[in-house]
Amino acid sequence: MHRYSATIHSIYDKGLTLKIDAIQPADLPPGQYIMIAEPGEDVDYYTEVTEREGSTLRMKRMWTGKRGYFRVDDVFPVLWRTVGVGETLP
Repeated sequence: MHRYSATIHSIYDKGLTLKIDAIQPADLPPGQYIMIAEPGEDVDYYTEVTEREGSTLRMKRMWTGKRGYFRVDDVFPVLWRTVGVGETLP
């Protein structure tokens, strides 16, 4: 996880524009996902960088979360077998 300091320049219907502080080099190319946390608030904004011009980032808002956790879509293998009546598990 990396932390950056930035200023929100504008918030519009489906996105926002950020200005990253010049003293903080940031590798945030289009397609990069970013979570924006407001200090002192219990709200996180999940965004995707759509365009970068120097230290200005344009981002698409994905969703807003008010929880201390979030879901991740993932796939993992599961092994299973049917257990018959009266059969004990090892």
